[in-house]
Amino acid sequence: AMVDGEGRSLEVEAPLPEAIDTAEPGASVVGDDFLVTADQKALAGLQARDMRDIFLYIDLSCPFCFALHERLCHWGLVDKFSVRMVEHASHVADGSFGVEQEVVLAKEVYALHHRAPDVELSLPPRRFCSKLANRLLYRVQTHHSEHLSTLRSLLYRTVWQEGRDIGDRRVLHDVLSASALPATLLDHCVEAPPVLAEWQVAWEEAGFDCCIPVFQHGPSGRMLIGLPTRRSLLEFLLDKKSRVIDSAVCYYQRRPVVLVYGRMQRLWPLIEPTRNQCDYVPVPSAADAKTSLHARALPDLVLVEDGWGSDEEMTMIGAECRARSVPWIVAASDAPSKGEVNALSAGAAEFLTLADNLQLAQLRFERVLRDRLSIEGRQKEARTDGLTGLASRRRFAQQFEGEWDRACRRQTPISLLLIDIDHFAAFNDTYGYMVGDECLARLAGLWDVVVRRSTDVLARFGGNEVLGMFPERDASQLSSLAERMRALVVEANIEHAQSAHDEKLTVSVGLASCIPDSDASIHELLDLVQEACGEAREGGGNTVVVRTVEPSAVRP
Repeated sequence: AMVDGEGRSLEVEAPLPEAIDTAEPGASVVGDDFLVTADQKALAGLQARDMRDIFLYIDLSCPFCFALHERLCHWGLVDKFSVRMVEHASHVADGSFGVEQEVVLAKEVYALHHRAPDVELSLPPRRFCSKLANRLLYRVQTHHSEHLSTLRSLLYRTVWQEGRDIGDRRVLHDVLSASALPATLLDHCVEAPPVLAEWQVAWEEAGFDCCIPVFQHGPSGRMLIGLPTRRSLLEFLLDKKSRVIDSAVCYYQRRPVVLVYGRMQRLWPLIEPTRNQCDYVPVPSAADAKTSLHARALPDLVLVEDGWGSDEEMTMIGAECRARSVPWIVAASDAPSKGEVNALSAGAAEFLTLADNLQLAQLRFERVLRDRLSIEGRQKEARTDGLTGLASRRRFAQQFEGEWDRACRRQTPISLLLIDIDHFAAFNDTYGYMVGDECLARLAGLWDVVVRRSTDVLARFGGNEVLGMFPERDASQLSSLAERMRALVVEANIEHAQSAHDEKLTVSVGLASCIPDSDASIHELLDLVQEACGEAREGGGNTVVVRTVEPSAVRP
């Protein structure tokens, strides 16, 4: 099975040996959250089916596994599989947690904020050892199975929302109490049950070579690897195509990015209160900090630990920040430092001493974030996407419904155009999410210029998708515009080492139009434009695919 570095799901094609008896997909509903479609009948069919022949390998210390577990809880499927708790990186959790591990962990959480903004997730201070918690889960599974799901959910949220150490017996006592289970259960978890070792061996010998969740159908070996959307999970479980418009990455709003030069663990008391509002990106060396400050997408703030580097490195970082108008803060984790005068003289916005007065340091740090970065102004807005400046998905929904009704009454055409950046996961892996964000914003600006009519709308539809609506225009009138929007990306000449087109960034474009009647459903046109875009992508990308439909074919 092929797996990408972000935990995206890649399926191994093989039919399930057993057909699943379920009804056809249900109707989608447009509401405040716009197309949080349900396919309720298919889900209900799965909820009624015994799927314990499908093994789910997950790790309490993996943010991708946490996100999947949260989604399965939301979809009502979490109890339907045979869950096998494993450890992706036990050597990291058991040993010293160095700066390299801090970088990896922060990168994973940063990725999840992009990939799964529907899941509430915060950066913990480190990756915790899950051995004792896994033994506890197995004990509860064996003797108190009715409490298993509640306990597992609480353990996950204790790590990834509260940032507490589930390797600490005191923390586990609190979790057991919240699960209405006796604390004495921990007394029976001194020795590891042999079955946990068997699960670990089965996971390791399968050769997944990745630290992300895995579904495996026992009898056939069919697998789904990574963090699936509802669509990809349904298609894996049903072995059929389902009409589901997924909204897993539709509401991402950019968070302020704080570059950290120093040890995250020592600075954690300062970072912890704002870990829900910012993305913290540690860099292990002054050279890495300089590289980040020369990237196309700059951090919003640089946090430097006093004494982490030499005086020359500190001076260099300060000079780079000043040259690029990036504010920087120096924090001393221990006693007051003699470096305060030097740091402030070099242009640091603040010098904070954590040991002297932590509360005051936190307040000053948060003030800089508010004043310089306007965190409060970066919260979700009802009408505008915070990263690209295009219309939000909610605004698009509202205008689309109105224009659809008008087209039904007047019997005029309406068209949708969907743009998907080719191989964007590989782009983010190669250049980083900050550069990916800058790229999205740049392309959105190029496209927005060529869409001139006040009734036309361009919106951020997904993580790397832009959706356009064009009332009273059909596909023949828009084909040249679609081609122009594709060509603008080629002309931008953006480097993409993993691209199949001369190492340059390209896009796939789908265009769909219809003249709806009073019985028509807007979701069919949305499905149609997604199919067109998918065909363009599967054809190698950097192309436009057009679909049209007769009024009689557009039905709810």
